[in-house]
Amino acid sequence: MNFKERNVLIITNNEVDDKQRKYQFQKYFKLIKNQHFDRVYFVDGGYCEKIHSYFEKLNTDIYFVGDFDSNKNLKAKDIKNLHILNKDKDDTDFYYCLKLIDDIENTNLYVFNLIGGRFSMSLANVFIFRKLFEDTQKAFKSVNFCYFQNKIQNRGFILYPEQSVCVDKYVCEKTRINVLSLSDKTEDVEILNLYYPFKGQMKLSYPIGVSNKIKNKDNNLINNNKDGLLLILLEDQDDKK
Repeated sequence: MNFKERNVLIITNNEVDDKQRKYQFQKYFKLIKNQHFDRVYFVDGGYCEKIHSYFEKLNTDIYFVGDFDSNKNLKAKDIKNLHILNKDKDDTDFYYCLKLIDDIENTNLYVFNLIGGRFSMSLANVFIFRKLFEDTQKAFKSVNFCYFQNKIQNRGFILYPEQSVCVDKYVCEKTRINVLSLSDKTEDVEILNLYYPFKGQMKLSYPIGVSNKIKNKDNNLINNNKDGLLLILLEDQDDKK
C-alpha cells in the first residue's frame, strides 16, 4: 500500500495543574491553527476538549490512546477510535501510540509535551524514538516537538540519519541551542553558522553540544550526516521571539 506524506499530531500528558494546563493548551492552540494535520492522537491526560472540537469540525482522523489513569472521564465518553491500554503494561502510553502510526517513513510527526513533565517520563519519551528506530530501522520523515519549561514554550527536534534542520525561524539571540546524541555514538554531526560551530562525533556519554547560540539568522544548520539519532532542544529565556 502506498502512502502519501502526511502530518500527524500527538498530544501527551504534562502532569501540571489545571491552571497551567489551560495556559499551555491556549499556546498550543495558536500553533495548531497555522498547520494542517491529517491525524491527531490524544494520549491519556493530553486530552483537550477545545482542540478535539476544533479537529472534529475539520473532519480530521482523531484517536485516543491510554490506560486513562490520568483522564478517567474520557473513558466514559461515546467516542470512536478509543484504544484503552492495560494499566499493568511494560511500555508507556506514548510508545503504544507511536506504534499505531502505520507508515512512519512518510510521516511528519509533531508532539506536544514530549518532555517537560516528570523527569523520568521525559527521558522515557525521548529514548522511545531510539528504541523504535533500533527495533524497526525506520525513521519518521521529521519529528518536531513543543514543550514547556518555566511556563515558556520551547521547540525541539529528533534528527534521524541523513536529516537536517535549519533553526533560524525558531530562535532568537537569547535562545539556547542544544544538540545531544541519543545514540551511543552519532558519527558525523555538523553545526554550521552558529556561534560555536562543530563537526565530528557526538556521544551519549559525553554531551558537548549544549548552550550554543546564533550570531545572526543566516542559515543556522544542524546536520546528522551519517548514523545515530540527535536530540535538538531550543530553550528560550522569555516567551517573546
